[in-house]
Amino acid sequence: MLTGEPAPQTEGLEELEIREELEILEDLANSEDPEDLEDLDHLDDPLGDGPGTYSAAIPLPGTAARPLVPRWCGVVLIVLGLLTVPWIAGLAVSLPSHAQTDHYAFSWAGFDVLLAGLLLWTGWRAVRNRDDIGVSAAVTAGLLVVDAWFDVTSASSTGQLLAALAMALFVELPLAGFCLWLAGRAESARRRRAARMVAMVSRLWQFRSRALRRVRPAAERR
Repeated sequence: MLTGEPAPQTEGLEELEIREELEILEDLANSEDPEDLEDLDHLDDPLGDGPGTYSAAIPLPGTAARPLVPRWCGVVLIVLGLLTVPWIAGLAVSLPSHAQTDHYAFSWAGFDVLLAGLLLWTGWRAVRNRDDIGVSAAVTAGLLVVDAWFDVTSASSTGQLLAALAMALFVELPLAGFCLWLAGRAESARRRRAARMVAMVSRLWQFRSRALRRVRPAAERR
């Protein structure tokens, strides 16, 4: 190249290509279609050699595998679960077949208030499309199963037993299954979004690393 001849304007073109690539990545990250995650592997790399270079992922900083909770938490829960086995056996042989309580109505009313509150809260989170709907839906499903169990087992007459069985089979258990479906769907959506974000950050890290490799030789030549 002759002295004084202007250098090709490649930096502006590369910057434009990177900006367009980032916009595509943002659209994919916000998409609700699980197939869009596969498109991240087929995007052209403006700083690389074309399609497929993303698969050779550059290690991200601070991505070493870490446990979600300390290991001792799981050990404690397992031990407590094993200790409940003799406790259950003792209750089965020591508890009376009949019992009288002064707060029977209050206990059931309080439980139903809690269940109604969870149903309202889960429905509201679903309407608002909140990410934490999976937690409240799973808790609501558990309370519905508990409600069905004690309604059936505490029935004191044939009529009450038939009514409790009908409520359990046609209302409480189907509603619990629906809540579990909501929880599973919310968890799947959360994992898809997390996978998109990991893929997007990994690709951006590739861009940064390759850009630095280009900038450093240019700086050394100066």
